[in-house]
Amino acid sequence: MARRRRRTKRVSGWWWAAAAVVVALACWYFFFREEGGLEPLRPLEPSGVSSDAFAEWKADLQAGNAKKVIEKINAALAGGAVKNRAAALWLLAEAHAKAGDEQGRRKVLERLARDFPDTDVGVKARAELSASSGGAMDYFLKGDYRKAAKAFELKLENAPEGKKAEILWYLGRSKEELGAKASAAECFRRIVEDHPGGANYADACFKLAAFTFDAGHPLEALKIFVKGSDAGGDGKLAVETAKHIGPSLYEMLVTDGKRAYWDDLRELYCVLWRAADDEERPAVEKKLDKLNAYLIFTPVAPCRDAVFYTVKSGDSLSKIALKHHTKVGLIKRLNLLKSDTIYPGQKLKILQGKATIIVRKSLFRLTLLFNDRYIRSYPVGIGRAGLNTETPTGQFKVIALDVDPVWYKGDERIPPEDPRNILGTRWIGLDIPHYGIHGTRDESSVGKTSSAGCIRMRNRDVEEVYDFVSIGDLVIIED
Repeated sequence: MARRRRRTKRVSGWWWAAAAVVVALACWYFFFREEGGLEPLRPLEPSGVSSDAFAEWKADLQAGNAKKVIEKINAALAGGAVKNRAAALWLLAEAHAKAGDEQGRRKVLERLARDFPDTDVGVKARAELSASSGGAMDYFLKGDYRKAAKAFELKLENAPEGKKAEILWYLGRSKEELGAKASAAECFRRIVEDHPGGANYADACFKLAAFTFDAGHPLEALKIFVKGSDAGGDGKLAVETAKHIGPSLYEMLVTDGKRAYWDDLRELYCVLWRAADDEERPAVEKKLDKLNAYLIFTPVAPCRDAVFYTVKSGDSLSKIALKHHTKVGLIKRLNLLKSDTIYPGQKLKILQGKATIIVRKSLFRLTLLFNDRYIRSYPVGIGRAGLNTETPTGQFKVIALDVDPVWYKGDERIPPEDPRNILGTRWIGLDIPHYGIHGTRDESSVGKTSSAGCIRMRNRDVEEVYDFVSIGDLVIIED
């Protein structure tokens, strides 16, 4: 009996210790934790949004949503948010095939074969291209460029018009490998001038831009490069050409203040931004920040994605915003308007398109893109490591936009003017319950793990991002 009593006493002590821990955690949860959105945090329930982007894409593809997968992968690639680009491109090629777009698939396979030749998927891409192209391509892939050039020249003589651009591309590449630069440049020029929108058009632009720059015509080279970028080219060749011609062009155009060319120069540096790693990006962003300060945030500066609207009698900012699918706040910000008052004959600069937000948790940075082009990068605070306090990763959509949001702490409603309200001046809600991007009065909490899951910004920064973002825009959060 004595032995049993001692055991019972020991077990009872463990229960008391466990109860004390539970009480301590509960006290911390209710009295010391901070925001998790407009309501207290609940256990993470992604509602079908996977934190593994590849798993999400594959699931969508298996469900028959090929076009949706193409859109998501292209957005992630454009935002520089994909570490394994070769795997993403292979999945993109599969999505094009599922969508019945064989030309789109072939373009992706060519990009894989060119940019990632030594990867498993690069080898698969080369094999598929070789099987569909015959002997000339076999010579090219084996590196026998002399035989390849002769074979492509013979194919070109009798090729239908729709095939000439592809043949000219590989003929030009073969000539380049043989050192016949003038002949190679002529092949690329024929593609650019005679076959716009055809196979390898963008890459031909980049090749021709490099040749033109080396020949002493930098401004013409920039113009040709932008044609390729506008055609959707942002692969390895685009990056190599941008690195080759970009620094000299930036020095020449920015130092001399030749602003008429800045929009094209910005397009080139956006290509470099998408391809840059963590060490390279700050230097690229510094250059883009200078270009954007004029091109985006100056009312008189023309730029891509911008139109100029002349105010008519009876117009209001809300009517103009609705007509152009934009927001009143963005119109006011771009045109430096202090009020909603406008007058007939006034010219307003209006940006049209979609915003994308990319958050890099490890860098404590949020980057704003508009139509996949860099706008600005901002410091952020993120969630503390913990069961219910860590900022989730994945691809999300914006579902709520609030000015001066109310914060709900438990059952208490804390209005925006209350100093205890920790949400700042703006709330950008995501399609994962109780998570979003918001401002803060405590700027010292930005740049560190300071929140209970949400992404916090300085008020002036979140107000700027808020003006660009609309319901349905994409938010990518990655480690």
